[in-house]
Amino acid sequence: MKNLIIKLAFIVSLFLSGALFISSAALFNSGAALAQITPNLFDPAAREQNPDLRNFRHSVFNKCADYPPFNYRAGSGELVGFNIDLANAICENLNLGCTMQIWPWEQAADALEDFQGDALIAGLAIDFESGARFDFSQIYMMLPGRFVAQNSGADEFNTNGLTGKTIGVRKGSAHYEFIRR
Repeated sequence: MKNLIIKLAFIVSLFLSGALFISSAALFNSGAALAQITPNLFDPAAREQNPDLRNFRHSVFNKCADYPPFNYRAGSGELVGFNIDLANAICENLNLGCTMQIWPWEQAADALEDFQGDALIAGLAIDFESGARFDFSQIYMMLPGRFVAQNSGADEFNTNGLTGKTIGVRKGSAHYEFIRR
């Protein structure tokens, strides 16, 4: 099963690496944003054989429903977004049935580890702990955090000035860890 997940992850990375390039900028203590950098996340020379899916006819994708524009519920209640479209395209391309399971962010990775799904399409950080638990596709997208300041104070912005301030971040996220430190 793990081998199949590895192969599906690679296929996901092939779809995604050519599909989306998002510019990112870094914000340093000086407050000046660097020029936008477009990462090169796709190796056009990379080749992989398609996995043998003869005994695998259906895929279950775990995801969250509260992260627009990637996963969210439309006004009608329908699950929509980039990751939903991507999962459906993967299943269609591989001629697989496709089920979307919605999990709260805090439970999505654990559900995958407990075999309650075949793949997780979400912004799970690749770190020592998650790398020991899961196999990852190639990185296909980066969404760096941003600080927002009024124009009048942007040049004087310094992260040291955040001490004691109330800052909203999602608990357990990379941004939470940054602020916590």
